[in-house]
Amino acid sequence: MTPPDLTDPTQRAAYSRELAAIARPLRLTGVAFLLVGAALAVARRLWLPELPTLVPIAALALGVLNMLAAMAMRTIYHARRMKRD
Repeated sequence: MTPPDLTDPTQRAAYSRELAAIARPLRLTGVAFLLVGAALAVARRLWLPELPTLVPIAALALGVLNMLAAMAMRTIYHARRMKRD
């Protein structure tokens, strides 16, 4: 794979779109877990005091882990793509 010419605006835009597509499902899953975790934390505080504390914390942790994994995948992809052989 040849690295893109980032001095060319067209190639830079194409590479930006390419990077945005890397691990997109994983990032979206992470965002979903974070939103569910936040909603569970609010629901526990306001309406469901019997809900174990671990449930919203687990959802938030899964969201953070998914986001970190997606960031790592994207960084590795970028490093491999920019590497000159």
